[in-house]
Amino acid sequence: MKRLLLFSLLLLTFSPVQAERVPKTTVVGSVYMVEPAFEPVLQETIARLRALISEQRAQGKLIGFVSIPLSTRGGGYRDINTEVSEQIKNKLEKRFGADHFWALAPGLVESSLPRVNGMSAGGGEYMYMWTEVLAGPQGLGEQFDLIYFSGPSDFANYFGLNGSDDLGKLQSYLEATEKKDEQFAQAFSTPEQRKAFLHYYSMKASVNFSDGSNDEWNIFRRINERRRRELGIVEQLPIYFDGRQMPSAVLERSVSNGYEVSDE
Repeated sequence: MKRLLLFSLLLLTFSPVQAERVPKTTVVGSVYMVEPAFEPVLQETIARLRALISEQRAQGKLIGFVSIPLSTRGGGYRDINTEVSEQIKNKLEKRFGADHFWALAPGLVESSLPRVNGMSAGGGEYMYMWTEVLAGPQGLGEQFDLIYFSGPSDFANYFGLNGSDDLGKLQSYLEATEKKDEQFAQAFSTPEQRKAFLHYYSMKASVNFSDGSNDEWNIFRRINERRRRELGIVEQLPIYFDGRQMPSAVLERSVSNGYEVSDE
């Protein structure tokens, strides 16, 4: 019995202990569940991203942010979503002029959080980080000039969908890609996974089906509410969805929380 007790104590001593995630409030008042061990990494990444934006602002450029779903949930594929993110970034920089405008696209910057104590960062850690970056030190989104939420036409342009046999085009893309990309083929190896891919990219792909993007919409709704109150209506950040500017009746409404745990 003594040996068993000693062995149990040794296991407790040397086994990694994962602390529970705790609520952490952002500069705009939203709350996310964050693992305390990630605090140094979060602050380092926030500082790095703010510095990256500041470098572009120092060149006299206006700054945009691209919100896009990156995860594989629901039939999506990260590499595809990252490439769509790059297309949107390039489109915006071409539209406004790369000498005058720069867009921050999450899939294309060094924003991945490393593992800490064997743990991977979750949605709470990532959204706390992004809220602090997007809202800025003053909570007014002061480092940004335009926010772009990706929509169906952004993904349709990537696949060459034009409203005629779109599912057939996606089926051809799936079959061609799985022949040359083993990782892609493994991700969509079952009939259910292939159906989910076709369903997602033909009818869903946009920020409307993203937890993180929902939170980002609410971040900028809060920011614009403060800007209207403190700076005036003309100082709101322009919000675009699927290539078009959103009207005030839409801008002032919140959406369902993604990873956020605070009440609206």
